Amino acid sequence: MSYMNIIIIACAVIVVLIILLVLMKKSKSKPKVSLTSAKSKFSLSSLFNTSSINDEFFASLENTLITADAGVETTKDIISKLREAIEKENIKEPSEAKKYLREILISKFISKKIELKDKNILFIVGVNGVGKTTSIAKLANILKKDHKVILAAADTFRAAAIEQLEEWANRLSVTIVKGQQAGDPASVLFSALDKAKAANADIVIVDTAGRFHNQENLVRQLEKMKKIATERFSEFNFIPILVLDANVGHNGIEQAKVFTNALNIQGAIVSKLDSTAKGGVAISIAHYLSLPIYYGGFGEKVDDFKEFDAESFVDSILQ
Repeated sequence: MSYMNIIIIACAVIVVLIILLVLMKKSKSKPKVSLTSAKSKFSLSSLFNTSSINDEFFASLENTLITADAGVETTKDIISKLREAIEKENIKEPSEAKKYLREILISKFISKKIELKDKNILFIVGVNGVGKTTSIAKLANILKKDHKVILAAADTFRAAAIEQLEEWANRLSVTIVKGQQAGDPASVLFSALDKAKAANADIVIVDTAGRFHNQENLVRQLEKMKKIATERFSEFNFIPILVLDANVGHNGIEQAKVFTNALNIQGAIVSKLDSTAKGGVAISIAHYLSLPIYYGGFGEKVDDFKEFDAESFVDSILQ
C-alpha cells in the first residue's frame, strides 16, 4: 500500500469519526418529550384484570387512587364503601365490583351547572399558573354564543396576564376592560361592571391575581372586589369560581382553601385534565371542598373545554 493511500484512508477514518461525534452530540441535544405528554393518564381499568378480589386488589386500588392524588381520606372512604358493598352483595367477580366502584365514584361528585341569572359576574380565582386566563378565554368562547360577554382584566400585578387576556379578547371578538399594570384591580372591576350596565351585557368574567406568596394582601384585595360587586352592583349575580390545575394534585386542594375561606366559592374549573396521571384530584375536589366541577380543560385549543360530566369522567378512568 502506497504512502498516499495510507493518508487517504486515515483522512477517511477521521472524517467518519467526526461525523459520528456530531451525530452523537445532536442526539443528546434533542429536546426531551415533556412528562406531561408522556405520562399515562389516571386509570383504574387494569385493576379489574385480576381473577379474584383479595387484599392485593384493594392494596392496588388504594395505591392507584393515592398516586393519582385522590387523597388519603377520600381513598379510604372509597375503599371502605366498596368493601362494604362487596361483602353485602357477596360479590366474587372483579367485573361486578367494578360496577359498584363506578357508582361510588359518581356519588362523590356534585352534579351542578353554573346558575346564570339576568346579569352575572363570574369571578375567577386561583393561584398563579393554574390556567385562569386561558380558562376564562375558553369559558368566554362558550358563553358568547348565547350571551353578551365582557372580560375584566383585573390581574393588574402581571402585565403578561393583561396582554394575554387582551389577545384572547381580540381573537374571540369579545369586549375587554383593562387597567394599568400595578393599578387597582377593584377599579378595573368597577369599570367593567359600569360598561356592562351601559352595554346591556349579561356576563362579566373577571380575571384576578393569584399571588399566593402574599396571602393576606391577596385575600384583602379579593374581599374588596367582592364588596364592590355585591354592594355597588347588587343587581348582578356574583359567582366566585375556583380554577385548579390537575397537575398540581392534592397540594392544590390545600392552596384552594385560602380562596374558599375568603369567598363563598360556588364551583370549580379543573384545567389540564387531558394530560395528567393526577386526575384523582377531581375526586378530591368533590370530597374535600364539596364543590361542583363546572368545566374541565382537556387540551390546548380554545374548544378543548367542556362541561364536566361525572359519569363520563368515571367511565373514562374505568375503561
